[in-house]
Amino acid sequence: MIGTLFSGILAIASAAGQPTTFAVPPPVEQLTADCNRPVYASDQLVCEDGELRSLDEKLAGQVRDKPQLGTLKGSTYYEAQSAWFKRRSLCAMKSSHRQCLLTAYAERIRIVDAMGSITPTNQALKSCKPRKVSEAIRLSRLSSEAILVANLKGEVIGVAFQQDATKDWQPFIRFEKNQSKVLLRGISNPIGKCPYPQ
Repeated sequence: MIGTLFSGILAIASAAGQPTTFAVPPPVEQLTADCNRPVYASDQLVCEDGELRSLDEKLAGQVRDKPQLGTLKGSTYYEAQSAWFKRRSLCAMKSSHRQCLLTAYAERIRIVDAMGSITPTNQALKSCKPRKVSEAIRLSRLSSEAILVANLKGEVIGVAFQQDATKDWQPFIRFEKNQSKVLLRGISNPIGKCPYPQ
């Protein structure tokens, strides 16, 4: 019955000279995996893998606890959650799909945890203005592999990671240490140099 009805609609459309294509709605915007209806290959892997699913649930909880991050627009130092999710979905095209997702989630959880917090007050923190951006920033070390990027009020606005750019997953911002300076680099462009935070 349904097949006959659909054939009839196609015949009417063809007779009227109308194209027989039908509009497909765009996918619903996601911020974390949807295990009720996993559409993306990365969602399917996350939902089938206990460790990945646990990381996704942790991230979903963080985003719920900081709802402003779900709608915060991207900037030089922060990748919007929806943009991160789309880039995370591209892990399906990498040589190690699972490892790419593990790295993506581990990095994102650290970023979301740090965003909006206040850096430790330290009068020794110097401000700098990388040449590719208009606003001055302050850097402080989170660890030997991560640097917090703060505005002049001390609010964390991003996290830069020291990581090899040839991996399947690249941090949104990474840094390269060169003696007393760090070069901040976005995914595709350098941002500029600042003093290395001691």
